[in-house]
Amino acid sequence: VYERDRIPVDKLPLFLAAIPDTKIIPAQGARLIASIAILNGARVSEVLGLQWRDIEGEYAAMRRGWVRGHESPGKSDGARRQFYLKPLEEELRLWARRQGQR
Repeated sequence: VYERDRIPVDKLPLFLAAIPDTKIIPAQGARLIASIAILNGARVSEVLGLQWRDIEGEYAAMRRGWVRGHESPGKSDGARRQFYLKPLEEELRLWARRQGQR
């Protein structure tokens, strides 16, 4: 990642707030995906592969990816890791309610 491509930490709230609703996903979901990826240095495909059953307490186990509409085992063995979700607890709870989960 080039320095010019990085978003300064103090600009992250502005970046996330600028994410709009789309035909595919509401802004709330897109912000959650972006937040998980940013917080954990994860690939978007790793975050898209997460399922509710992967979440245990403050962490989620990355067990699969989602690439071009298909589940994949992850880009590498190193891709199988734990995502820290505690800072996003409230957003996850709201999204789960919206999705009829938990």
